[in-house]
Amino acid sequence: MAKKKRKKISFMGYLFRMAVAIAALALVISYISIFINPAKLWVSSLFGLYYIPIVAINVILLSMAVVRWSASAWLPIVVLLPSFFFLRHFVSFDDNHAAYTGQTYKILTYNTGQFSSSEMNISKQECKRQVASYILSEDPDVVCLQEFYSDSPSLVKEFLPSHPYKQYHLVKIRDGYYFGNLIASRRPIVSSGKITFQKSTNLSIYADILFHKDTIRVYNNHLESFSLSPSALVKRLRSGTHTISNELKEVHSKMKVSNIKRAAQVDKVLNHIKESKFQSIICGDFNDTPMSYTYQQLRKVSKDTFLEAGKGFSSTYSFLWPLLRIDYVLTPEKYQVDKHVTPKIKYSDHYPVITEIHKSI
Repeated sequence: MAKKKRKKISFMGYLFRMAVAIAALALVISYISIFINPAKLWVSSLFGLYYIPIVAINVILLSMAVVRWSASAWLPIVVLLPSFFFLRHFVSFDDNHAAYTGQTYKILTYNTGQFSSSEMNISKQECKRQVASYILSEDPDVVCLQEFYSDSPSLVKEFLPSHPYKQYHLVKIRDGYYFGNLIASRRPIVSSGKITFQKSTNLSIYADILFHKDTIRVYNNHLESFSLSPSALVKRLRSGTHTISNELKEVHSKMKVSNIKRAAQVDKVLNHIKESKFQSIICGDFNDTPMSYTYQQLRKVSKDTFLEAGKGFSSTYSFLWPLLRIDYVLTPEKYQVDKHVTPKIKYSDHYPVITEIHKSI
């Protein structure tokens, strides 16, 4: 009996298989990247940053493979399986969270973007006033703000008079104004401090806050950003002063520096948390997604309020894809999370994260 000849693979077939293999490899690297310190291999963190687009590409290639009846379909199926676990960090359909009727603590964290809204034609002072009004309407116990902007440090105490206990650290910027981190609390702050980072204006501050009989340490973090402005990039390209090649080199350089800096910063914050005698709530703008070394390190000592009580899409940043989550509230294991929401207000390029928690009996 004559042997059946194997069907010859076309050139396009080879290209398709190569695309499937490359996309699968990229997804595997994105899984592994959460364990790799960017200081040792910074480029791995980019695969974590682009996790959602990489997943989308693998899903598209899987669909094409099924339509083509291609044997290549098995590869995206295998590499996509772990994403059923990881995707819950970006979107949640859990609607079975029981309401708690006892005493809760409400925490709000928000990167205000120096009160400079690109979508609202209002002044910084008006934006600041509206943000304060919004916060008052939410009535949180503790407020953590990043990129807080003020004409003078002495004026900070006048912001949110309903929250008389404050801890803040501001630095003077080029135009003579001040910006930095602020913690404002309805409840007494018994002690406070800051964690500064080498060669960076970013920082973390903390406050030990008295919640009834418990003292909880609240960290307000603003970790290193990529310092990339999409609007400025487009403007430079349109003006003809920069080429795409030059811009890509600049983006590459900024990403490398920021990833390495952020790795050192999160290690410093984590060591500080481990040395604290109090339970810690970790808030702020981490400038990293859940598929990152930064997030995974801080999750070692806490739990993510979105995973506990979030619903729908988790995005906290309006740029790029709709699942870009870089702002967080992480709580101690002994606390239950009753609520997690991310209102899509437009006073900044970030959205606030609001959560309610209570201590387990």
